[in-house]
Formats: sequence, structure tokens, C-alpha cells
Amino acid sequence: KLLLLSALLIFACSSDDSTSDDSNDENVILCTKRTQQYETNNGEQITKTYEYNYAGNQLLSWTYTASGFAENSNLNITKTYTNLYENNLVTSMTVTTDIGNDGYDFSSQLYEFEYDNLGRKTKQSMEGIDLYFYNYLNNGLTIQIINSNGQLISIHTYDSNKNRVEIEGFDSNGLSNGSTIYTHDDKNMPFKNITTWYPLSSYLYISPNNTISSQSNNCIYNDDIIYDDNDYPVSIIRTNNCDSPIRTYTLEYNN
Repeated sequence: KLLLLSALLIFACSSDDSTSDDSNDENVILCTKRTQQYETNNGEQITKTYEYNYAGNQLLSWTYTASGFAENSNLNITKTYTNLYENNLVTSMTVTTDIGNDGYDFSSQLYEFEYDNLGRKTKQSMEGIDLYFYNYLNNGLTIQIINSNGQLISIHTYDSNKNRVEIEGFDSNGLSNGSTIYTHDDKNMPFKNITTWYPLSSYLYISPNNTISSQSNNCIYNDDIIYDDNDYPVSIIRTNNCDSPIRTYTLEYNN
């Protein structure tokens, strides 16, 4: 769950001025780049960046780059995610991976998505194989995620503002194996202004606010956030009471 949490929070931003689309409305604030840095237990200085491309308020593509891994150099990768649209919905996505940035160890995957009449994701597939199905309850604020075997794997709960407040996981016997609880600020989430989102994310909605703490069992993560004049995060320091390293994040925008 902690890895999932990190993955979910990492999605938050990216793309510098060289990759931003000129069609963006100057009055619309878009996160263009996000950088994460931390030191591993063996002293590696890790840097991860996300750089995003837009067309207006639509997220077209983004690049994830990881560097600094010495013990396992295969973690030094570049991934490019490209959204493909039909009727303003991301119906498929290509994910290409280059290990070592040399172009020799390269892979590509195709994901496909289906939606209900409200534009909510109902199915996720990869290379033609069904992976997950999504059921929406309680006016869409409670979401069941079911795998291709029909097994319930998690329930996601959102508040009335569509900030995610809880993930409850389930084991192979259908029994709860614990929850992660989230709290939020009242400021602007970096992707608040985009009209489409990263459909592989476990966040089913574009939430308006930022997660400032999460708790899973006895492990608590806290984010100390500095905001700009428009109440968007520009730096985050994430601390915890577990064995995970302290992580720092910097965020850049198009304004």
C-alpha cells in the first residue's frame, strides 16, 4: 500500500516550457514538471522527474525519467506515456520503456479503457487482456475495483468534493486486509485544471485538493507543502514514521 501511495502521489506533475503546448490558455494554470529526490539506505541519490505535454486542457503525453540507481541500474529508465482520444475520452494509451536510455532495451505496451455514459472508467485492459473492472456506488463516491477473475481487490471512497479519503484492500479470500486513510488541504491540486487524466492512475477522479497525510496501519506519511501565490504546491517535503526515506518534491507550472 505504501508503494501504491508513492505511485499515486508521484503522478502529480510535469513538463517544462520546452514541452508545453503553445495552445494552452495563459489564464489556465497547468503543472508542467515535477521532480522527486531522495537518498536510499545504501546512499544512492535518486532523482525522478515527470514532464507533461498538453493540448489546451487535455493531457496528451508525459515522460518519466529515473536516475541515480547504482545497485540496480535497470531502475534507471525513461518511460513515455501517450494518451489516445476518442470523443474527449482516453480510450487507449501506449507506454514505452527505455532502460538505460540507450535505445537497445526497449519495450512498448498498449492499454485500452472503456467508460460508462457519465465518462467514468469501467474497464482496463492491456494488450487485449482484461485487467480490472470498476463499479460505481453511492453516486459514484464509492468505487469497487474487481480483477479479471471477478475478485474484489479494493474499495475506494471519495468525499463530496471527490477527494479520495480511503482505500480498503481485500485478500484472495475476499477478506479486508486493511485500509489507507487520507486527509487533504483546501488548496489547489496541481492537475485541477485539466479535463482528462492519466487513466492508469488509481485516482478515479481529478481531485481539487492535495493529500497532506495518509495512514496505513501504524505507518503515517505527512506532507509539508509550500504554495505559490495561487495556492498551488511548489515544494513538498514528505516525512514518515516508518523506514522510508524523506522525499522532496518540486513542482513547476506554465505561469
